[in-house]
Amino acid sequence: PSLAPSFQPSLAPSFRPTIVACGSEEVNQTDYRGTLAVTVSGRTCGYWFDEEIAMYPEAGLEENYCRNPNDSYGPGLVSSVWCYLSDGYDWEYCNVPTCG
Repeated sequence: PSLAPSFQPSLAPSFRPTIVACGSEEVNQTDYRGTLAVTVSGRTCGYWFDEEIAMYPEAGLEENYCRNPNDSYGPGLVSSVWCYLSDGYDWEYCNVPTCG
């Protein structure tokens, strides 16, 4: 007999992450978790730096998605969703709708 665990799809938990496609004004859009990766001027976002990912583990700094990891930190103390540009140093705001 095999000692390997058997996988039964019907018993597997269903997991569907909640994707927030807007950001709440009250928290300067820090709750945005969508997949937008383009700035207001149409430029492609760069990937987040490892240091920022470690500093803000709850901020959803995945891939090169637009985020506002901490409303009291960031380039110019930003108050909305932004991203670094693909050159890694400049940044721009992203056009994320405000949750109604």
